[in-house]
Amino acid sequence: MKYFLLAIFCFFSLFSKAFGQSVKKTPQYTYTVGANMFTGFVVKHDRYMGHISQGITTGAEVLINKNTYGNQVWESVFKYPDVGFAFSYFNYGNDMLGESFAGTFYMDFILKNTRKFEALLKIGTGIGFHTKPYDRETNNQNIGVGGPVTNDMQLRLGLNYKLTERWRITGALTLSHFSVAALTQPNKGINIVSANLGCTYRLNNIAPEYLPVDENYTWDKRLKYNINFSYGLKKIPPIGGPNFAVYVLTFYVNKQVSKISIINAGLDGFSNTALKEEMRQGDIDPNTLDHKRVGLIAGHELKMNKISLLTQLGFYIYRPYKTDKIVYQRIALKFYFGKNVYLHYGFITHFAKADHSEWGIGITI
Repeated sequence: MKYFLLAIFCFFSLFSKAFGQSVKKTPQYTYTVGANMFTGFVVKHDRYMGHISQGITTGAEVLINKNTYGNQVWESVFKYPDVGFAFSYFNYGNDMLGESFAGTFYMDFILKNTRKFEALLKIGTGIGFHTKPYDRETNNQNIGVGGPVTNDMQLRLGLNYKLTERWRITGALTLSHFSVAALTQPNKGINIVSANLGCTYRLNNIAPEYLPVDENYTWDKRLKYNINFSYGLKKIPPIGGPNFAVYVLTFYVNKQVSKISIINAGLDGFSNTALKEEMRQGDIDPNTLDHKRVGLIAGHELKMNKISLLTQLGFYIYRPYKTDKIVYQRIALKFYFGKNVYLHYGFITHFAKADHSEWGIGITI
């Protein structure tokens, strides 16, 4: 921990010197650096996790924010959120879990802004690295994460006190989640609830004025057609077995209905080879029962310039092998390159049970 505190000090020193001679020209955006300490606990969200939910979790975080002022339409519609990256350290106080490091991309949505206070909601996702994942011989009690690399998700409710024009004292309550969506086994996931306390410092001397929503902004109201191909991996019991490929072909129609909202509906086609293996393990001939599935989907896309958050609800209309819920959910990020091509990264879940993650590419016509 002392080395991490030293890194926080160097982090502040480096950026303070880099921006110490900031010119007085008004920028389009400003930048903020910050750090905080936190303490909390691992949530016992499964009856088999009591042994790894013991101990106090402590850690620290450094971050850098890009502060928005309405230069893009979505910025003013969302009340000028911050976009940032944080590097976090977790010490679980538990030999079975060891330590974790996380790199998280996030957005801070300002819920309320007064003369002295800011209330905000932070939503982030990234990658986690773990020093003591499950190992059959040396650490077979860690059923939280089955590999050294996982997904990282974060939800935070915070309150900032404006100490000066550029300094903030920050406090927050945070839920952090690590899992791999069945990419490795075991994968119960780790959920940490923590209380955070820290500070931030705006690097720029001068901040621009907030721009109002452009009421004359128009969008393309035509129907658009999307074709998306995704690939994922899924691991099933027994522990230590191979990964099985999941192929997904998706077609959906969408229509933009506001400055930031797009609605959609369509079809998913799944070829999940892990289901074929489950049939073999259950003494079911995979030649007599199809492992493929087709689902009807409908959802919403929240558009933020070149990045969108896609949420969809699906209903299987073809599912010969019935092992889970008939309803499924998709949560994904779309990264646009130009107007018609995008990369896709997301998860398929059956309510609280993750099925697999997806990496894909799509086109919009």
